[in-house]
Amino acid sequence: FFGLSVMPPAQRRADEADRRKTLLKARILDTPPEKEYDDIVQMVSRLSGFPIALVSLVDEHRQWFKAKACEFPDKTDRTVSFCDHVVASREMLVVHDAATHPAFSDNALVLGEPGIRCYIGYPIIPSSTEHCLGALCCIDTVPHEEITEDVLRHIACLGNLVSALIDRNLKIVSHEEKTNLFVAKISHELRTPLHGILGCARLLKESFRVNNTIGKEENEHVDNIASCANGNLRIVNDILDLAKLQHNKFQLENTEFDLRSCIESA
Repeated sequence: FFGLSVMPPAQRRADEADRRKTLLKARILDTPPEKEYDDIVQMVSRLSGFPIALVSLVDEHRQWFKAKACEFPDKTDRTVSFCDHVVASREMLVVHDAATHPAFSDNALVLGEPGIRCYIGYPIIPSSTEHCLGALCCIDTVPHEEITEDVLRHIACLGNLVSALIDRNLKIVSHEEKTNLFVAKISHELRTPLHGILGCARLLKESFRVNNTIGKEENEHVDNIASCANGNLRIVNDILDLAKLQHNKFQLENTEFDLRSCIESA
């Protein structure tokens, strides 16, 4: 089901820049602990029997741990990251004994603290992207000659759950981006011409007044044009305010108003 292959030093893929953009887009780096991720690593540690379990996200020069089921640093250098090999291969990596593995035997995390011997890492690949952002991994300080297929399957299932959680972030951000694009188009395509109509109506009315060429009927027509433009402008502004409110970007401003006038104009 899951095999162990000899791994050369991790080589960054050609799409590394896009991968990192996706990681940043998820807005998860350097965020506070979240129970969903914490529960997953606790479950991984319990199912595998390994003392260390991590959600590792591989940034440009570091791997940062979103969740830890152990006492462990918040980050390590990417150059010593086992999970970086998972990012490079986009496949599950199983290392039974890092001390005898050609790719890891001289790794600082093997020779020094925490003294990694056995490692299992499953790729974090959200469904909305093809990029591997990191790994759900578990680590032991003693070698394991055998790891059961059930343990590997459980880790894979929990790894897919981590991917789904991060994919949720990506979809939220994508929705915000689409909303912002919609707001920008509304603002430019509708508000600008409406302001132009209002300006023309004012100029037209002023021209009629100066030249004394406006009658009652013409004056009503110009007022109706301005009134319709103002009404549409209010609708557009309400749409923009609603979009801002949905993204917590709406700022309230205290102003005095005539309640009777508001009720009568409704």
